[in-house]
Amino acid sequence: MPQALGKVLCKVLSMSLQAPPTLLELASRSLVRDEALEHSSLQDLPMDFFLPIFLEAFKGGHMDVLRSMVQAWPFLTLPLGSLMKTPHLETLQAILDGLDMLLAMKDRPREWKLHVLSLQKGDENVWKMGCGRIARACSELPSEVQTGIPGSELGTKPLRIFTDLCITYENGPLHGFQAHLLHWVRMRKQVVELCCRRLQILSDSMYKVQKFLHVVCLDSIKELDVDSFFHQDTVKIFVPYMGRMRNLEKFSFKCTNPETYISMRQKKWYSCIYAAHLQKLDNLREICINDAFFLKGKLHKILRSHTPLQTLCLKSSPLTESDLKHLSECPSTDQLKHLTLSNIDMADFSPQPLRALLEKVAGTLETLNLELCKMNDSHINCILPVLDSCSRLTKLNCSGNHMSMSVLENLMCHTARLSQLSQVLYPVPSSFEEGDWNVFDEEKFLNVSSKLRQCFD
Repeated sequence: MPQALGKVLCKVLSMSLQAPPTLLELASRSLVRDEALEHSSLQDLPMDFFLPIFLEAFKGGHMDVLRSMVQAWPFLTLPLGSLMKTPHLETLQAILDGLDMLLAMKDRPREWKLHVLSLQKGDENVWKMGCGRIARACSELPSEVQTGIPGSELGTKPLRIFTDLCITYENGPLHGFQAHLLHWVRMRKQVVELCCRRLQILSDSMYKVQKFLHVVCLDSIKELDVDSFFHQDTVKIFVPYMGRMRNLEKFSFKCTNPETYISMRQKKWYSCIYAAHLQKLDNLREICINDAFFLKGKLHKILRSHTPLQTLCLKSSPLTESDLKHLSECPSTDQLKHLTLSNIDMADFSPQPLRALLEKVAGTLETLNLELCKMNDSHINCILPVLDSCSRLTKLNCSGNHMSMSVLENLMCHTARLSQLSQVLYPVPSSFEEGDWNVFDEEKFLNVSSKLRQCFD
């Protein structure tokens, strides 16, 4: 052990008998400033010193110390993401440089314990709860590793890196951080595996998207959020990647509705290609699709899996009455907890398919959103008896529909019986809709309010 390091440790050990633990922080700062740390000396550091020194080096931006400490990291996991509130490229470079020195060794050092570098956001408090708490947290592998990723067993790769990724339109700190990480992993794919729990795509550049997907372990992706319109050629390239995300649990897709220039033939093509790959995903639990022009008349193809969904959210996407009927019949909607069918024109639909769907999920449904569906009195009257059976319902949104005062009163009386219901958004009665919104009729408002309050008395 170097002489400078020995002197500092002896001084701290003697002082710690008389002073509070904050002296560890003072000693850490002293060691970092004196640059008394070498890789060989780090192996001999007591744990009560190793972790405070690492934190001090991280917070103080002492990159040389960080490089050395990563090589001597004494735990299975390094949860770096919990320390970085914002992406910091220089810190990432120092950490990866330290890993490079390990990976470059022909024989794996006996003291090399690090299996996982986590860059995902985590509990920041872990690093503030003392050495014991930090040590316990770092000694555990992420749940994804414990349960195992198909086709990738622990030990086949010396190192796994876990991170959430966002493919953006523009360059910036996040782009530079991710670009450096992807390039580093790409050059070391034989010995490093990049795992991503949540992938967010905000760019329609297939070149950018493919650069990410060629490096990431697709089996590791559990949440996919696509918030960009994909042209036909883009979809043709992208969707097969999605079909290989075999552990995908949540799929969210938003795009601008291009009704004006997409032909019926193209819409059918989009429906078929999404259906072909979505039905391969046996672990899918949440589907959220917004502004998707290709759903109309095609839900029977897209929702063919027998995997029970917990969340189904369809917003601003044209549907047919037969689509709604399919939702009430397909096996994947048997256990829905959250159902959103908002901004979907049901004015000319029979109310029976919606009633059949609600009857099917009455025992499990917790939230129901039917906002802006152009529903009228006949629709509401038809589903009222079913709402009484939705005993687990906690949130209901019927706002933006056309409803008479008498039907609204009836709806409120029915929902008042649901003991779990904590939040409801009702529509404005049609008597108000027909009036002049620029003129507030206080007498009418007080009269309506009084009638509605009676439903809860």
